[in-house]
Amino acid sequence: MEILETKLVEKVVVKDVLCNKCGDSCAYRISKEHSNFNSAIITASFGYGSLIYDMEDWEVHICEPCYADFEATFKFKPQKSKHAWG
Repeated sequence: MEILETKLVEKVVVKDVLCNKCGDSCAYRISKEHSNFNSAIITASFGYGSLIYDMEDWEVHICEPCYADFEATFKFKPQKSKHAWG
């Protein structure tokens, strides 16, 4: 048997996501209170012996316009698929 109690709890939430390239917000405002953040999250892990970033891990957020510019420079285009709900 569960005994339930209602409590007010503080929670950390994402207020905004900024593009690491241009600095603009990646938020798409759904309403005044709700946003959807559309960004590419790119992680990189540079191992032992890397000539520039030896033993570094990173995470960057890139907005859609900056990602489109970046992707246009690719010799091999990424494999794309749609979300099951989209």
